[in-house]
Amino acid sequence: MPQNKHALIRYRIIDECLRNKQLPLPTLQNLVALCSEKLGKKISSSTIQKDLEAMRTDEALGYRAPIEYNHFKKAYQYSDENYSIEKNPLTDDETFSIELAVQILQQFKELPAMKNLEKPLQKMMTSLSIENNQPTFIQLDKPKKYAGSKWLQPLTENIKNKKAIEMSYQSFQKQHSSTYILEPLLLKEYQQRWYLIAQTIDKESNYILTFGLDRITDVKSSNKIFKAAQFNADEYYKNTFGITSLDEPTEKVQLQFSAAEVPYIKSAPWHDSQKIIKETKNECVFELNLVISHELKMKILSYGSCVKILKPNHLKDSIKNEIEQMKKNYL
Repeated sequence: MPQNKHALIRYRIIDECLRNKQLPLPTLQNLVALCSEKLGKKISSSTIQKDLEAMRTDEALGYRAPIEYNHFKKAYQYSDENYSIEKNPLTDDETFSIELAVQILQQFKELPAMKNLEKPLQKMMTSLSIENNQPTFIQLDKPKKYAGSKWLQPLTENIKNKKAIEMSYQSFQKQHSSTYILEPLLLKEYQQRWYLIAQTIDKESNYILTFGLDRITDVKSSNKIFKAAQFNADEYYKNTFGITSLDEPTEKVQLQFSAAEVPYIKSAPWHDSQKIIKETKNECVFELNLVISHELKMKILSYGSCVKILKPNHLKDSIKNEIEQMKKNYL
């Protein structure tokens, strides 16, 4: 499919000519002359003929334009007078993809940031002739309510507008809130909780910190526009498992799983660095190269006796100590 800018401009010019009922039907020469004039360069007859064929039949373009040749007038016309490439019908696959997206978006209607979603979704479904009363066929694993979700919209606006904020925050470990002046960088969802990744504004040093939205008590926008740091979310979380990104060196973590768990670990890797070191019919050893975090330890513990840590030793000792503490709860 021709994707260059000039080809797309030619398609629009041809479409406008075929829809213009105030002028005679355009001949091939008319289309050649008009396209050449608009683009400021000579366009050949063969190029326009290929454009007409592409508009009719190119599935990648998806126009499916009902262009026909009027032999009596030796000119081109749309067999459907109401057709326009601007009203381009979607393919079945494209319609299904949108229907899928609508089903997913509808499950987040209760979020304050999505409060105006209902009408646009309704319009989209109506325009695509998608039934709006069909039962849900996709169900996401999500909480009934996201704690702290009321901060999503104001934080999003400040991130987009690069405005610093003054935020009051009370961690679970403290009885009183603290105030931070921050440059908000990213909103991230992890295990059904929302987090703000932000950089502190300090004359001496700047730290990137993580804040749970459910522990925010107030957010005030400032008039200070900050120059967004070269923050790359993918790079920031490259060596991370979970929400905590630590400024520590990565380590090679080797985990041995029982055969029953292996297909699950293979089909849903824990980390991009995951690879198989050894595999037998009874077990499989996976290696991950990342920064060891609290979230990683909790993930390992969730697999109980189905996993064994081979490396590093300090992670093995940490998990052993945790298991010993667990055992004391049941004595």
